Amino acid sequence: MQPALIVDAEFQNKIPPLTEDEYKQLEQNIIDAGEVYEPIITWNGTIVDGHNRYKIIQTHPGLIWKTKEINFPDKWAAFDWMYKNQLGRRNLTEEQRTYLLGKLYEARKHAVSNEEGRNQYSKEVSPQIGNQPNRVSEQIAKEQNIGKNTVLRAEKFSQGVDAIREVSSETADSILRGETKVTKQDVSMVAKAEPEERKRMVQQIEKGEKITPVAVPDKIVNKPENKYTGGGTAEYRAQRDKIAAVVADMYDPTTVPEYDLTALLNEISWSAEVYIKTLRNQIKDHLELAKENRETIEGILNEIKDDIESIKEEMDK
Repeated sequence: MQPALIVDAEFQNKIPPLTEDEYKQLEQNIIDAGEVYEPIITWNGTIVDGHNRYKIIQTHPGLIWKTKEINFPDKWAAFDWMYKNQLGRRNLTEEQRTYLLGKLYEARKHAVSNEEGRNQYSKEVSPQIGNQPNRVSEQIAKEQNIGKNTVLRAEKFSQGVDAIREVSSETADSILRGETKVTKQDVSMVAKAEPEERKRMVQQIEKGEKITPVAVPDKIVNKPENKYTGGGTAEYRAQRDKIAAVVADMYDPTTVPEYDLTALLNEISWSAEVYIKTLRNQIKDHLELAKENRETIEGILNEIKDDIESIKEEMDK
């Protein structure tokens, strides 16, 4: 008789759940086979992979099943393995894939290098990389054949989903299944909000509304008190008051002027022109150094291309 396994919510809740139909199909397949072919992966007796199979086993005790214990050095290494495993084998929605990528990045950043466990089960993470976020994101991007910035955006999305889950697990699951239509930017925004604001945002998501910006505290929106009581001429103090009022208006949503297409196009054109000229001049001024390090320079330029593609992707959503 197999020993009882530990079901830890910290592991169980990190994997996008199966739909009801997917779970029923899995259950029927196992019953028909009379055996759970894939072993349930454990770490110190705690289930890392196989929560649905274990649930089915508890319902049908006559089934044949087995476990495979992996000696991960810490829980972050276990998470790393778990997310990579899920990304490699499941039919995922775009939202689920993005969420798992973000969680993989989170786990990899926290992972502690360990010669026995890490080198065996997550060879890509080396002591030389450690917790350097930039190197880790590049590493995952290479593994998954995606851009580094896609990994960084995925982390923000996953943080937003986790924040939504604290308010409503049903809404979080619906988003991951692609049933609730909401932009990834709106999901990411939830993680930055205070608890009360999150409730409001989740309600807007559930109603199919676009999330409104987080309310700015009154102490920022309201005109700051004049603290310039000493020193300077009256004219100088008056100028400082005007500057303080302008700064306050910058944070006040009610004072934002109407923005039209002409203004947008002008800003984009100007920004692109300045950006390209700056890059061209930097390379021109140091041409020999750039030629000697052509591969590195081209890598940076390719990252810029990825950034541009990501902007296009945002407009397509």
